[in-house]
Parts: sequence; C-alpha cells; structure tokens
Amino acid sequence: MPSIPLLGGMAANAQAEFVESVPVNLEPVAVDNKLASGQFRGPAGLIPYWPGPGEDRGGINWNGRQFRVMGTSLIEIGIGTRGDVGGTGPVSLDYGFDRLSIASGERLFYYDDSNGLVQVTDPDLGPVKDALWVDGFTMTTDGKYIVVTELSDPTSVKPTKYGSAEEDPDMITGLTKVRGEVYVPGRHTVELLSNIGGNGFPFAVVDGATIPYGCVSPSAKCLFNETFAFVGSARGEALGVYAAGAGTAVKLSSRALDRALAAILDPTVIEMESWSFLDEKRLLVHLPDETWVYLDGASRKAGERIWYRRKNCPRHAVEVNGTWYAAIGDQLGILSNEVSTILDDPSEWRFDTPFVHADGQAVILGGIELIGLPGRMPFDEEAAMFFSYSTDGETFSREMMIRVGVSGSRRKRMQWRPNIRIPNYAIFRFRGYDRSMPGFTKIEADVEPLS
Repeated sequence: MPSIPLLGGMAANAQAEFVESVPVNLEPVAVDNKLASGQFRGPAGLIPYWPGPGEDRGGINWNGRQFRVMGTSLIEIGIGTRGDVGGTGPVSLDYGFDRLSIASGERLFYYDDSNGLVQVTDPDLGPVKDALWVDGFTMTTDGKYIVVTELSDPTSVKPTKYGSAEEDPDMITGLTKVRGEVYVPGRHTVELLSNIGGNGFPFAVVDGATIPYGCVSPSAKCLFNETFAFVGSARGEALGVYAAGAGTAVKLSSRALDRALAAILDPTVIEMESWSFLDEKRLLVHLPDETWVYLDGASRKAGERIWYRRKNCPRHAVEVNGTWYAAIGDQLGILSNEVSTILDDPSEWRFDTPFVHADGQAVILGGIELIGLPGRMPFDEEAAMFFSYSTDGETFSREMMIRVGVSGSRRKRMQWRPNIRIPNYAIFRFRGYDRSMPGFTKIEADVEPLS
C-alpha cells in the first residue's frame, strides 16, 4: 500500500491558492519509531485544580511559590489573596532580591512578606505599561519614556532619571530582559540598552544593535529559546512572529499564521508565552479564538517550521516543583500529558493530508488506514473517528465514521473502506471528538489505478 505523509497538510481557497492546512489539537513529534519519522499526539490536557475569583491574567514562580493575578486579586496559590491590584488584561510580573513587582492597570505594585502589597504612588512614575527588574532597578515604561526607580528606595522615582528609545520615534510597546540585557521594543524597532551607571538615567542605547522590527504590545512577546520572540513587523510590513537575533530578527511564522494575524482587528490582544517540557520548546501565540504553537525541536529535526493550532488552549503556564499550572478563564488547572481533556471536557482534533496526485490518472480508493496507538482512553469511553475527502481542496464529502473501541482496544485497526473514485487529486481529512489520547504515525491507502 502507498503511504501518505502526516505532516504538510494542504487545502485550497477561493483565491485559487494552495494553502497550508495546520493540524488542530494534534502536536507533531519528530521521533523515528521505524514505522515513520514522526507522529501526531494530543497536546497536554488540563486537569481541574482550583476555581479562582476572576479571569486569570498572569502568573509567576517566586521562591518556589506560585503567585497569580486573577480578576483584580493577587493570589498566592494554596495560601490565599494577598491584595487587590485592579485593572484588566494581562499583567507583568517580575521579582528582584526581596520583592515581587506587579504592573496592573497602568499602576505598579510590590509584594513582600514583611510589608504585604504596596502600590508605588510617586507621581513621577507615570502610567505603567510594562515593568521588569534589572540590576537592582525596577524599570517601567509609559509608552514614551523609560523610568527606573531609585536603588535605595524602589518606591521613589526621580524625573531626572528618565530615559527614552532614541533611534526611532515609534512608541515604546514594552520591556524585556535577556541574559541581563534590556531590550526596548517599539512598534517598528527594538533597541538594546546597556547599564553605564552615572547620576542620570543609568542605561544607554547600544549603537548598531537596534533590531529593525517592532512589537505590537507588552503581552505580544516572551522569552524563548535563549532569546525572545514577539509579534510585530518592520515599518510598512505586515505582522509576523519573529525571534530576536543580533541586530536582526528571524521570522518564525508561516504564511498561514501571517494570514491569521492579518485578520485580527486589534493586534494588541495577542499574548505570547513559552512552555518547555518533554524535550520540546514550544512558543504559544494566543489569538482571540485560537492558539498557534511553534515547535522548536520538531522544526530543527524536520528542517522546516512546524506549527499546530490549539482550541481552548490554557494560558499563563507556571512551573512549580515539577508541576505545570495553567488557566482557562477563572479556572486554574494542572497541565498533564496523561489526559487530552480540558477541564474534563473532550477535545476535538483534526488534520488534513497533503494533496495526493497519481500523475493525473484516476484511481479507486478502496481503503485507507490510520496507523497509530488506539485504546488509550478512560474506561467509560468509546472512541469514534471520522474520515472525509475533497477533490477540489475546499469542499469535503460527507464524513464516514468508524468506532475504534474502548479502553484497552489497542489492537483495533483504524480502517475505512470508502471505495470512491478520485479523478485527479484529493486531500483526506481525519477528525475525532472524545476523551481518548490520539496518537498517529502513518497513513496507508489501498488504491487501484484506472486506465
């Protein structure tokens, strides 16, 4: 039987383009299992842990303790509420030697065990769009200036110590720190600061290190793979996902993701984060209705950019003592590769194949088999899978369902017998919606050429 690749799904659109079809809720894994060079498996599910008092807005591990902002409350998970920080939307969390900093609702707060939650009320601070800790300073930005607090008093700010991003008049959209160096993303550039000390603003722009790409918002960036990644663009260019380099940026996004980014009316709602476990570094780009996930390890092994999409994806993952916590809405959960469910709800997975073309010769597709690892599901579940096909890349046939057994049905073969005529080329779609753990590595088709 001829084999059909799992990766590289394609489709067509109304603009007469062949476009990439990205798998949904299936994570590509680059592993040579001697059946194929890779597989699909379900991404980490989310086990319910604790219902919070409001929408989860960010979290951090500080000294082995998990702090999160949920609603307007700063919460130490497992202990209780530590105070109210107000605001809405994503927060910026960082820490120095003795205190946690929280930027929320354009205000700056500190928390430590001795003084509790304290707001910085110095009028010279101004609105706080983003904040971080570096070299003993808390650094913030109001979008126009860069502000540092006093070393001797982190609640005090002197207006003589304001700095700015000087190489481009674009507004500052955030702050980030990589290996102790501060990068200042603007809308169309990213500038690098160096600590030079002195009595004024203690940082200066490093000449020649400016990256000619900028970031759309404070939440649309994160540390990733020993640098930082961001959503943005150069001046006059469309949005993309980039990884910062030495004076430049490397594009990570695919054509399909660029289309998704272009369709967002307000790009400032985009959030980014990274998860690293099971020998894979993942970059998550949270869009309003879905999340795109970039796999660094799989991309390096495959020699191409590997992305997949997640629906109802957890956000703001925090690792504490070997356990990963994340949230959806106001529900905090534990990330686990032992389940495919999200807060006990089943997940729908789906993927399309590349175009199958028999050099223009019509064929009969007598059978098709999805080879993988069935039978991994809760004891009270029975899984079903669906197959459909398209001979134009846009419209699909009626789905054909098969049952693939219950828990322990590990020898069940996932086979369909469509007996259909394919006049020229076709793509095949596979889908499932249940609580099973999907795992597939190969597709084999039984085809008969027609003269």
